[in-house]
Amino acid sequence: MASSAASSSAASSSAAASAEQPRSRKFLLCPICKKTHWSLPVHLRRSCMRTSSEADILAVVESAKRAVSNLMRTGRVWEYSLLSRIMQSPDTIGRMIEELESRGNAVVGIPTEAPTAAVPAVPDVPVEAPAESSSESSGELYQCPDTTKQGTSLRERMASLGYYKKHSLDHDLLVSFAKFLQFDMSNENFKQEVENVARFLYFMDPQQASLLFVRQHEKSREYFLKLSEAGLSKQTVQNYIKSVKRFLKFHTGSTDLCFTDRVLHEDCKNYISFLDNIQMATSKQVSKETTRKRFDTFQEGVLSSTQVTAVLAAAKKDFLAVIGKLHAGECSPGHQ
Repeated sequence: MASSAASSSAASSSAAASAEQPRSRKFLLCPICKKTHWSLPVHLRRSCMRTSSEADILAVVESAKRAVSNLMRTGRVWEYSLLSRIMQSPDTIGRMIEELESRGNAVVGIPTEAPTAAVPAVPDVPVEAPAESSSESSGELYQCPDTTKQGTSLRERMASLGYYKKHSLDHDLLVSFAKFLQFDMSNENFKQEVENVARFLYFMDPQQASLLFVRQHEKSREYFLKLSEAGLSKQTVQNYIKSVKRFLKFHTGSTDLCFTDRVLHEDCKNYISFLDNIQMATSKQVSKETTRKRFDTFQEGVLSSTQVTAVLAAAKKDFLAVIGKLHAGECSPGHQ
């Protein structure tokens, strides 16, 4: 009887454990359909990635596991100061969406067009800057206060292409970089530069901000090319490149990276040389673009030679009459 009771108790414990196991299993988010699934590999094989290879499916599963781990680590605790900054930003909803997505959440049902009464969900535009020398002593990016209609259309185009999406500025890599710019380099415009890097990091890996992008040269070149195709000037693209390069120089020269990961440290140094090559290739284009803009600015409001001739011809008769009166007055003895 005692043996029967013990076996019955063990069986019930095993059944309870087996029933508990599915409940404790993590639901993973499918990056394609934006739905969570109890068995993501099965879902991908049957539906969203049924034509993909097994290696690609497993890679997506591993990425989803990292994302849910990151969500459990960082997505459950929110700093009040961060919420305050989000609420004070011009685009509260857009900023909140960016923050949620950077923590591994998925926001669905976003309308394609913002309501007319609401402020357009567009972040600050990377502004056009004049030509800069190769010196990086200050690290500041010039901010032009003038906003034109062309800039507004550029905002809309960049936002529609998703190039304003960025990782949270509270990520450790970006926080330390921001402090370096603000306090070590006394850069008053450090936030713009940190946002440039945050957008770049998001393009390279939307799931997690890291330094591993230094091993993706082709994708990096594609990003800078896409910025130009979207309508950014060559100088603004150069500013993005300078921001990324300064970001890497900080982490290779002012952190413990060379001691904690020598291989990655060497890859970062090689990537800086890669960025130097891109800058050299585009420097002539920047110079031509800047010269053209300066010439166009100089020409604004300047009359052509034909217009000047027409003005002189129209004023000739009156001009000569005035001159004649002046001479007559000088020759007249009674002229006052």
